[in-house]
Amino acid sequence: MGETPDEWDNHAIGLIGAVDCGGAGRDICAREDIGPLPSLKYGDPDSLEFYGGGAELEELRGFARENLVEFCSADSIRIKNCSGEETALIATFQAMTTKELDDEIKSMEETIESAKSRFTTEAEKLNELYSDLLEAKEKVVAGAESNGLSLMKEVRETAVSGHGP
Repeated sequence: MGETPDEWDNHAIGLIGAVDCGGAGRDICAREDIGPLPSLKYGDPDSLEFYGGGAELEELRGFARENLVEFCSADSIRIKNCSGEETALIATFQAMTTKELDDEIKSMEETIESAKSRFTTEAEKLNELYSDLLEAKEKVVAGAESNGLSLMKEVRETAVSGHGP
């Protein structure tokens, strides 16, 4: 890994680090779904998310300033960062049995998968419609051109400008 900006040395809530996925860090890479290419992840250490922004240092700094903040978590160290609403939600979840949590998680994940599937299906339909509309438009444009639209415009311009027959 290249040099990291000094601002991240001993940072209170942020860390820039490297993991050798071919060596000692193999387990971390497998757990975090990090492939052979450089990856940047951020967020709750127990639920890291992939960064999808630009790779320039200023873009990374801007992202870090906006997103690398102390976060709410159910663990005893980070619960102090939670709002009252988040704390109440954590208490509700802590009162549930493991089976209730598993069922609720499964239900929510199924809802998400259903939404993703519907999105994919509808996006494919939109892509097909877009292709059909583009093809129809191109046929109309080609038809107008083959019927002399450009020549007609030239004749009109010539007539208007007084340079024609």
